[in-house]
Amino acid sequence: MTFRARHLSCLLVILLTVCLSATACSSREGSSGSPAPAREAATTTGPGASPGEAVAAEKTPSRDTVAPAAGAQGLDARSAQAAQSYDAGKTADAERAWTAILKENPAHVGALVGLAQIRLDRDDLDGASEAIERALKANPQSVPAIKTKVAVLLARDKTQEAVTLARSSLKIDPKSPALQQALGDAERAFGDDPKAIEAYRRVVGLNPGGAVGWTKLGEALAANGDAREAQTTLLHALELNPESYAGYRALARLQYDEGHPDQAADAWSHAVRLQPARGEAHEGLAEALLASKKTSEARREAEEARRLGRNVDALLAKINAAAK
Repeated sequence: MTFRARHLSCLLVILLTVCLSATACSSREGSSGSPAPAREAATTTGPGASPGEAVAAEKTPSRDTVAPAAGAQGLDARSAQAAQSYDAGKTADAERAWTAILKENPAHVGALVGLAQIRLDRDDLDGASEAIERALKANPQSVPAIKTKVAVLLARDKTQEAVTLARSSLKIDPKSPALQQALGDAERAFGDDPKAIEAYRRVVGLNPGGAVGWTKLGEALAANGDAREAQTTLLHALELNPESYAGYRALARLQYDEGHPDQAADAWSHAVRLQPARGEAHEGLAEALLASKKTSEARREAEEARRLGRNVDALLAKINAAAK
């Protein structure tokens, strides 16, 4: 090969390398330069999801249409972190985070649902209703918002309205575990445990890994008098999530009602360990300890329940009478 031929050959190789490099860069930019669109909450909310999980699943577009999509994603990420704080019992941290998000975007559905849930926990039903109506105005088909509105209606004793909303919402997605769970909750409040059990069975069928769905099913079975299946179901829920406060609470209540106060006390002790600031757990533990004739321990737990805001005067009177 002549020098000229070798020179031309080298030039062609260099040009080809540059072209391939440019093409690869363009491809990478096209695949990662803009974020993928947020998935609909109805498909991301896990079965039997906790309130925090439901909030974390909600994706809300930024109100500023000229702002980059990354801004909306940033708010969604912060809302998801707030949901994790809520689930960990750090309510104050979650509330601050969601409030800050709403200052930047007053229509952020995830933050509105989160604050609605916190207000519902505090029995601030007017505040919860206001937040959830804003969320539904922003996104009428938001599954977490619909589910939380059902809970608000139940708290207001508007049971028939809650059942109607839960049933009609299934038109959005009949295979949504969250909506099926909302229906189960409404049916239980309406006093129809068999229908609630059917709904909860659909929940666990849609996603067998959802611990909350199994817990709800166990509670409904217990209320319906199916103690043996209820216990098996609740133990399975705790296998799926050994850190479930609701799971241990449900198991403790079942064991107490079935006349096993020692086992109930053990389950309540787990609940107290998971959420020591929950007065109902200390009260439940005190009742179980009293039934086990452990009056001094029962008094200690009852006093802690009182410190945490529970009215335990009648319980303390029983403990004092048993100690004489």
